[in-house]
Amino acid sequence: GSRATLASSLLLVLSAGAPPAAAEGERPEALVAALVTGSEGSRVRAATRLYHLDRAELGVPPLRRRLASDDPDERSLAARLLGVLRSTRAVSPLLAALSDQDWAVRRDGAEALGQIGAPRASAGLARLLGDDHPRVRIAAARALAELGDGRGAEPLARAFAGEEDPEVRLHLIDSLGRVGTPVARRILDRALGDRVESVSLVAASHLVEQGSERAAAVLAARLLTSASAAAREEVIEALGRSGGDAARPARAALSRALADREPSVHLAAAEALARLGDPRGLAHLESVARSSAPAAVRARALDLIDRVSTFD
Repeated sequence: GSRATLASSLLLVLSAGAPPAAAEGERPEALVAALVTGSEGSRVRAATRLYHLDRAELGVPPLRRRLASDDPDERSLAARLLGVLRSTRAVSPLLAALSDQDWAVRRDGAEALGQIGAPRASAGLARLLGDDHPRVRIAAARALAELGDGRGAEPLARAFAGEEDPEVRLHLIDSLGRVGTPVARRILDRALGDRVESVSLVAASHLVEQGSERAAAVLAARLLTSASAAAREEVIEALGRSGGDAARPARAALSRALADREPSVHLAAAEALARLGDPRGLAHLESVARSSAPAAVRARALDLIDRVSTFD
């Protein structure tokens, strides 16, 4: 989505989908042993299997010991593996890792706590918003948003007010958007006028879903002025998620984008209009599908016609 593109994540992402098929003779004890031996990939696979087998707690003790290693790379990997396990028993050792002398260990500890989603980590993560290393501050911001209890709003707001690093500010405003509290919304409203356009756009992409007409206006202006087709598509995707009072100006901006010279852009605008319940979206797709446009463009229009039928 547009927000994911504008505020790229540094997190190690673990799929939480259906467990992979178990290997014949696979034993949790063997997986625990594999957590501390072999390549990084094999250790990640062992942690993933323990998680899917609902035996994650077995992996915490050996990894906790690895967090005390003299090797910072080993401590960093142990923190990441604890995040893969997602066991609440890992919260205490990971909180201790937030004070590690190596910045990568602090970063990976913060990311792991975000993956686990432990509310009691909020104070420790909030302290990291003032860390000397920007990557640690980014990890702490994202983890606070992932806790899901809203307690991160105040520290994130304070950090955003004092942060000077452009990339960190971008992640802070994105995290505030994901927290979604009234405090966070006030900061997002102010950020619509931020001097850094990317910060303003991320704030707008969150607020437009909450019905902000001002956010829709910010995105519409960007849609008119951007020379990048990819950037226009990102804005269109955000406008397509508009809610409440933002939907009307969003539909107006999207209808203008139907005349865009780039097929990928005007087709995206049509899809977004259909998502908002505007019949002009489907009509445009049908018109393109019947036109003399290149075959690939007509095929894309047909695919989108099938997709938008699920929006009703």
